[in-house]
Amino acid sequence: MNGVKNKIWFLREGLFAKYVISLVGLVVFVLAVNGALETWISYRATRTTLTDAMSEKAGDDRTAESSSPISELERQIKWVTRASAAGALVQHHADDVQL
Repeated sequence: MNGVKNKIWFLREGLFAKYVISLVGLVVFVLAVNGALETWISYRATRTTLTDAMSEKAGDDRTAESSSPISELERQIKWVTRASAAGALVQHHADDVQL
């Protein structure tokens, strides 16, 4: 019976109370949506920044890893070509096998 009286009190109250409750509810709803959007935007920005940083770091690592074998291969080719420049045909063949 008490719950019914409370409902009746709200319905019998003037328009001012209804508008105040409606406006407060609307403000709370808008603030909640705004907070959720701000959180989502911040999350996306942070994730994008971290992804970019990680891909840049991975690119640097890949460059360092790939340049090392290439420089080693260049060093070996230079060594073989210099060694075989002054030798005979047998020496050329041995250097090519080594390469």
